[in-house]
Order: sequence, then structure tokens, then C-alpha cells
Amino acid sequence: MKGWLLCFLLLLPMVAHAEDPVIVRTSITPDSNIWVGQQVVLQLDILALDGWADSRRLPEFDVSGAYLLRVESQGTRLSETISGGSYSGQRHEWLLFPQRGGEFNIPPTEIEVVVKTFGAETGDQHVSLKAAALEFAVDVPPGAEQIQGVISTTELTAIQSWEPDHFTLRAGDGIKRTISFKAANVSGMAFTPLKPETVANLAVYPGEPDVADEINRGTLEYGKRVETFTYVPAKAGEYQIPDITINWWNIKHQKLHTERLEGVKLDVSTAPGGIGAAVSVDAGKNLKWIYLLLPAVALTALFFLWRQRCYPVWKRQQAARENSEPAWFKRFCKTAGKGKLDETMTALMQWLDRLQLVQRPARLKQFIEEFGDDPGRRQTQKFITAFSENNDDGWNAGELITAMEAARSNYLGRLQAGVEHSHNRRLQPLNP
Repeated sequence: MKGWLLCFLLLLPMVAHAEDPVIVRTSITPDSNIWVGQQVVLQLDILALDGWADSRRLPEFDVSGAYLLRVESQGTRLSETISGGSYSGQRHEWLLFPQRGGEFNIPPTEIEVVVKTFGAETGDQHVSLKAAALEFAVDVPPGAEQIQGVISTTELTAIQSWEPDHFTLRAGDGIKRTISFKAANVSGMAFTPLKPETVANLAVYPGEPDVADEINRGTLEYGKRVETFTYVPAKAGEYQIPDITINWWNIKHQKLHTERLEGVKLDVSTAPGGIGAAVSVDAGKNLKWIYLLLPAVALTALFFLWRQRCYPVWKRQQAARENSEPAWFKRFCKTAGKGKLDETMTALMQWLDRLQLVQRPARLKQFIEEFGDDPGRRQTQKFITAFSENNDDGWNAGELITAMEAARSNYLGRLQAGVEHSHNRRLQPLNP
């Protein structure tokens, strides 16, 4: 008798689980041996007994210290038998890229579920459930403890090109360095922006990065990021442009690699500033021509003087204006006005990267929560939801721009207030 009672008690949780009308479960893959910068798949399954279940508004998971990406707007249909019960529903996936080592905790998340029962005439039922919390640990690759932004993947390539492809310049001329790197199973948005070393009298102007992902049937195969830097020497001399290194951890071979893109030596000369004996005349016989040529000679001399001394300064100022935070914000506003979700999100994140000036990906939700007002938070959440669901009609460009203008004004105001009180004080980064 005691044996039968023990069997009943052991089977009781399984019976109760099988009778649950709705099941919400979360999981991650892999669930162990995770490295910084590695792709982790976060899955959300929503199932209904003798019916079908899904969520019309997917949750916004809070994962501090990681970059989170939703790959698809449509889920994968599921059909399972659980303890004898027939369940159907949807699976949704996010890609998570840890940016630090240590313990991670995804708190319980509220899920609004829509249930359709097969054969029932009651219509859709709406229930609210909580997905269970998830905990996992992330390791820092050996040797990468002091490296920021290490990438963990099975394959990474990095190449560079120069324009022009010769390294003899004049002061004020620019040379453009284009760096492209591509990694398997890593989103281009998860790459840490490159930061070239500074060289005295050699200005460096970063261009707008180009980020793209190659996705095949919901699987992220490769991520790519292209960055450009324009170097402008202020005066004549020799300049050594430093190497740029990209560190990555080979998951398959458990080895730390360094891709080194070699710098170059620039030989910079002074722009021609004199005209020497460009005009050789006999003053006695050609006095008339001298008077006619003098204005042209003076203008030519002024042009070379401007080319040598003023043009480099003007060019640096122009490049600085194009790469300034207001210019990036203006690009975002212009892009948002076109009403395209993907382009708007890319432009928005690029502006946030420029605004914060930190070497890590920006976080939109945390930025708007800290610096936005209540209407701005609501409009931004609409945009985030529309982007997650790939719903072009779920957001308003004008309202989003207004929200960002208010948050930007608040951020800059607080930053300026901090500068006025202490030169050593800075606002904390938005992605700890």
C-alpha cells in the first residue's frame, strides 16, 4: 500500500503539468560553457492544451550587460505531446551576446497570451502568465581579461583598404582607411566600435559605420561591420598610422586570436607656396604686361597661401562638423522621416553611440528610461515593439523624433551641469 502511495505522489506533479491549459517556458542554448561575445539563443515557447497559443505583444526581456537581438518577427509553430496531452503554440527566439563575464539573471517576465481552443465557440481567451527566471554564467576567455569587446566565434576575418592607395600626401590632404570584419554567428551590431590611436598633428575622423547581418531561415550565419577613418595631416613630416587589432576567441579550438591590420607611414610635404620666377620679363619693354599680370600673380599667391595654411584647418573643421553629435542626430531625424523601421533603428543606435562616447553598444531602452519623459517613453516603447514585430504601422516617426529630442536635451543638460560642477565628473555609461 505504501509503495502505491509513493508512486502516486511521484506522478502527481506530472499529471498536474499535463493538465495545465497553458504552458509558458523559457530556455537558452547553450546553457553552459558560455563565453563573452558568444551567441546565446533565448527561446520563449507558448503552448495551449487542445488548442493553440501565442502572444500578440512579445515581452521586452531585461538582460543587463548583454546585447539582445530579435531575428524574426514570426515565430515557429510547435506541436508537442506532454504527459499524454496535445499542445500547440509558437516559439519565439532572441539572440543574446554577453558583453561581460560573470553571472547573468533574466528576471520573471510577464507574458500576455492569446489562447484559441479547438472546437470551442467562446472565441479567443486572454491570460497573463509569467515566464520563469533564467540564470546562467559567462566566462571570460583566458588571456582576454583586460581586453574590451572580445568576440567569441568559430570564424572571423578582417581586411582593410586605403584610398588613395599611395602614402605620399600634402598637408591638408586626407587618406581614407576602410576596415571590414565579419564573424560567424555574431551580429554586426554586437561588435564593439573600433577606436584608433591618436597621433600628434594627424587628425582622425571616423565615418558612419555600416552594419549588416546574413540571416538564413531565422538563423544568423554571419555579422559584418565596416568602419572608415579619414586621416588628415596638419603639416609636413612623416607620420606612422598605428596598427589596429581585433581580438577574438575561437570557440572550437579554445584559443585567443589577434587579427592585426598594419598601419602605414605617411610622407607629407608642404603644399606649393611660392611661384618663384614664374614670370620672367623685361621691366623696361614689358611694363604693360607686368601691370596686367600682377593681379593674377597676387591671386595665385593668395590661393597657394590659403591652400597651405587655411585649407587644412577648414577641412578639419568640416570633417569635425560632419562627425559631430548634432550631425548624427540630424541624420537620424532625416532617416526616421522616411518611415523605414530597420534604417531608423540603425540610425538611432549610431546616434546614441556618438552621443555617449563609450566603447560599447548603446541601449535605447535604458537611455529613454533615464532621460526621457513619460510620453517619450511610451512612444519609444511603441517603436521598439514595432521593430520587434516588424510592424511598419505600429509607430509614428514624428512622435519618435520628438521623444528623442526631449531625451537628448535632458541628457546634454545634465552632462553640461556635471561639467560646470567638476571637470572630472562624467555621466555613467548606459550599458553597464
